[in-house]
Amino acid sequence: MNHAASNQLSATELGRRLEAQLQQVIFGAENTLRLVTAALLAGGHVLLEDRPGVGKTLLAKAVAASIGGTSARVQGSIDVLPSDITGSLILSPGESEPFRFLEGPVFHNVLLIDEMNRISPRAQAALLEAMEERSVTVNGAQRVLPAPFMVFASQNHAGTTGTYPLLQGQIDRFMIGVAMGLPSGDDEAALLLGHRGSAGLHGLQPITTPAELLQAQRDTAALYVDPRIAAYVVALASHSREQIGRTAGASPRASLMVLALAKALAVLDGRDYVSPDDVQHALFPAWGMRLHGDQSEVGARRLIAGYLAAVATPRV
Repeated sequence: MNHAASNQLSATELGRRLEAQLQQVIFGAENTLRLVTAALLAGGHVLLEDRPGVGKTLLAKAVAASIGGTSARVQGSIDVLPSDITGSLILSPGESEPFRFLEGPVFHNVLLIDEMNRISPRAQAALLEAMEERSVTVNGAQRVLPAPFMVFASQNHAGTTGTYPLLQGQIDRFMIGVAMGLPSGDDEAALLLGHRGSAGLHGLQPITTPAELLQAQRDTAALYVDPRIAAYVVALASHSREQIGRTAGASPRASLMVLALAKALAVLDGRDYVSPDDVQHALFPAWGMRLHGDQSEVGARRLIAGYLAAVATPRV
């Protein structure tokens, strides 16, 4: 086996082990867990959209416990300040410098922002640089975040009391938006009996290290993409702009996100190339939250299904 194939197998195994471990904690959300695992392999951020009490925070904690890095949590509320996320300068009497930088929760491998849409737009904006450039600038000094770095944010349904709409630039920095959904009756009964759920979280052990995860992310990013696949993604993005306007359709960043997610889905399937099916499976998770605006999830799925029907699938 050549070196490239060996790296590919490593990324596949890591992803599959992570997915299996998350299933020890979360009930009845297999598709969501697969997409979250793929986003982790692709180095992307995850927006969890659903009602309270369905396991959004639990899922983020399970990821943090599984990757062997550090994690921190910010509870969304109206009084959260930008410095509560990025950190700030504090007085340091008796030291060589009058001020020292106190790192905020963003300086961890996994940052969970619970109920992000309860945070004011000003505080939301503090995350834009961190999510895009993996750094923060405080008082003119740029500070690099640890790698890997992943944001998990949950938000309650729009219109819930005390919520703000997420900034469009904020939404565009997430790789995927997924919902947890409700467990089946049997799964919910098992949860009441103490199987999985929070009880399962305490027994989780890291299945990788940050360095191993970074290598898996590099291997995933290096996966082969046929030029016809790239042209397919561009055609889908162009069609979205024709249908809902150039400013509302998929951005170039959205195209990059869907292709990165498609690569990770291919890795989880154990393949060393991206297929049209990978792109199609990645399209709604990556684009649904970007394109549908105030539409329901059903409306968003119908919109994206129309794109897939209108754009010819390449033979690759």
